[in-house]
Amino acid sequence: MKKTDSGRVLFVDDEECIRELASETFPDAGYEIILASNGVDALEKLWGSVFDVVVSDIMMPKLDGVELYYGAIRENPQLKERFIFTTGLPSLKTVSFLSQNSCPHLYKPYQMTDLLQVVEGLMESKNEATEKRISKRFDLVTEGLLTDEVVNKHSPLVVETQDISKSGVRLKYFGNALLKDVKVELNLRAMDIKRTATVVWSNTVNERSFSGLTFA
Repeated sequence: MKKTDSGRVLFVDDEECIRELASETFPDAGYEIILASNGVDALEKLWGSVFDVVVSDIMMPKLDGVELYYGAIRENPQLKERFIFTTGLPSLKTVSFLSQNSCPHLYKPYQMTDLLQVVEGLMESKNEATEKRISKRFDLVTEGLLTDEVVNKHSPLVVETQDISKSGVRLKYFGNALLKDVKVELNLRAMDIKRTATVVWSNTVNERSFSGLTFA
């Protein structure tokens, strides 16, 4: 099998033997893999991290794959095109979900080589989409100052951009996460950008906070 450029995969399955097999197979194919045993565990790993692909079982305890999908894309819509599902005996509800959302999927039992082919196909599509929007989006890191009307009104928060486009920006910073729907002023002096924005989502991982903002 032809290897793609390295990508980061979140692999979610409640069966330990399948997780172990994936943890051995994916690195050999050039992928970094992070494991989760259920939807709740997966959501915790998604917040504050960037993944190229999410491979998820559907039937799982605590939070199933469908609930994981909707919870993930509600906070980060870009994940909508990055899910691949696996399932054993699908219910009519599952079949309907997969069809309505055009989700790539495999039925258990499956071969890891078959799953890798689906992952590679999704990665290729993602890379093509990235190339098409490269003139509109910048993957860069620069520091800036942020003020809001709630916490950081008189003492600007130092933030670091992770990516920025005409419509919004993703930020990383220390301290408490910004509140959702709060209006902020963002000043990126190195890029000569000063914009009003709205906080769309925020998460905190190991004292580091992450937020997605849309420009007004």
